[in-house]
Amino acid sequence: MRRAISRGAAAALVSIVLCGLSFDAVAQPTTRPFKGSFDGQFTEFHEVDGVLTATLTASHNSTHMGRGPVSGQLRVNGDGTVGGTITVTAADGSAFVMTMSGNIHFEEGDDSGSAVFTLVGTINSGTGRFEGISGALTVEGVSADLPEPELFSFGGHWSGTTTY
Repeated sequence: MRRAISRGAAAALVSIVLCGLSFDAVAQPTTRPFKGSFDGQFTEFHEVDGVLTATLTASHNSTHMGRGPVSGQLRVNGDGTVGGTITVTAADGSAFVMTMSGNIHFEEGDDSGSAVFTLVGTINSGTGRFEGISGALTVEGVSADLPEPELFSFGGHWSGTTTY
């Protein structure tokens, strides 16, 4: 009888150890391809010393996230360089924050206010299931005037990789 209990205890201990090892394997960060599209508006502008700061609100549909909001601020310098920070939120409320840098190009002689932008987003932090996320995305799109004064729409796509 004593031997059966010892074997049963040993089997339980081996099961616990093996389950623990498999949970550790699941917890390791995984690199995933990321892509999606977005559209929104620049809703508020402030210009100080030739630097235009624009507040943005948008929506996106992206892999591993579903549909959700995007918010943030971008700074546009007189030479067309862009920097700033945006937050991208998933359908479940998890989110990540990206530092943006790149360029915006306005067509010469085009009074429509249209512009093409190419940015790199470096993912710095996350919440919820994106806790500990890292990665980089290429962000490309177009901006255009809206009929309302002081509003500009934009849309585009992003792609890259994330690790979490």
